[in-house]
Amino acid sequence: MNGRTIAGPCIALLGVLLVAECGADAPTIRLVYGDPESTRLEVSVNTCNRNPSVDAEETNEEVRLTATADEPSGDDREDCLDGVDLTLKTPLGDRIVVDDSTDEQVEVAPLED
Repeated sequence: MNGRTIAGPCIALLGVLLVAECGADAPTIRLVYGDPESTRLEVSVNTCNRNPSVDAEETNEEVRLTATADEPSGDDREDCLDGVDLTLKTPLGDRIVVDDSTDEQVEVAPLED
């Protein structure tokens, strides 16, 4: 195989990966920062400057996050993580955080001052 034979499929695959990461479908939660004794969460969402918002559904066992965003505009796709500050009704405590779009638990890193 020569370089031209491989280049086409590689470029196509790269394009698919970039679109998937930038959240062409439902936005997903990538990172969450918070502290057990705090009601404040910092949430990173893969929305590529699409004006994201995050809602929380809280139970005694978990905090389920749902991210929404505006439709893609085709503008800046280089910076694909957007930050959203969220205030919970009660401190996080030992509850797990779940991304509602994937139904997967998201690790919570400590907030940095």
